[in-house]
Amino acid sequence: MIGIKGMGGARKKTTARAVFDHIYADFEATSFVENVREVSSTSMFGLLNLQEQVLSNVLNEHVTVNGVNDGTNMMKRRMCSKKVVLVLDDVDHIEQLKALAGEPK
Repeated sequence: MIGIKGMGGARKKTTARAVFDHIYADFEATSFVENVREVSSTSMFGLLNLQEQVLSNVLNEHVTVNGVNDGTNMMKRRMCSKKVVLVLDDVDHIEQLKALAGEPK
């Protein structure tokens, strides 16, 4: 897991996108999720919607999740055997990271 931290306007997303575009072909599945902070704070279903986005991108099928815990468990089960590159833009709470990328081991 790699984090890019800096002030607003420091072109972090541009850098992340450039790296993503350079390496994505080496992975079985990919997902580039923008505006995590904004989406997760705009509704009580924000994190759930983001989990569905990640799962749908990675599994290449429409996925519906019933709850954040369900989404976290589904990600563990269905993504553990895949080589995945996942970019999460504008994460501002550890809970967002845990819900979308799991806990580091």
